[in-house]
Amino acid sequence: MIKLDIEYAQDAKLGPVPSSWKFVWLDNKGQLFDSNEAKVVEYAINPSIPETAFQIEFPLGTYVRDGVSGTQYVVGRSPPASPVASNSRWLLLMLLNAFGLIALLVFLRRRSRKANAS
Repeated sequence: MIKLDIEYAQDAKLGPVPSSWKFVWLDNKGQLFDSNEAKVVEYAINPSIPETAFQIEFPLGTYVRDGVSGTQYVVGRSPPASPVASNSRWLLLMLLNAFGLIALLVFLRRRSRKANAS
């Protein structure tokens, strides 16, 4: 179960605006799984933001994966936008991880059966 409580404050121009909220997440047994509280200390509605605020300079060696353009690279590699790995390498890696997970599950199930048989 997830519960979200939001408190509002009255803004002279805009009316009610969120001032704080509390998020509570309970597991299937009703026990607390996670919770967060937040309080708005400052806000602006539709402020003017310069383009430079959206230009990010990553440190050398940073792995970048651009979900918009579909590219991925490491900053500072030559050429600058050299791909990290092709899609086929990612697919192979995912298949190997899936195989390893299946092998682990089979091992744990067999071990559980042996323990129950004893």
